[in-house]
Amino acid sequence: MSKQNKFYLWCALLGIEIIAALWIVIDLYLEVGLSVKFAKILFACGVIIVTTARKVSSSRLDMDSPE
Repeated sequence: MSKQNKFYLWCALLGIEIIAALWIVIDLYLEVGLSVKFAKILFACGVIIVTTARKVSSSRLDMDSPE
């Protein structure tokens, strides 16, 4: 497996872990009785973090690869 593929796999796993953690937090907050709007905001923040991480990782890989 190439270094680039390992890096993408690592980013994907990290994204899955972040979303799973946010899902657990949202579930706990909903059980406690906080609003659905707050839960959606938390989930949106998680998606933004994962998307940003993917963009940064792909731009770093583009800089590292010789052309």
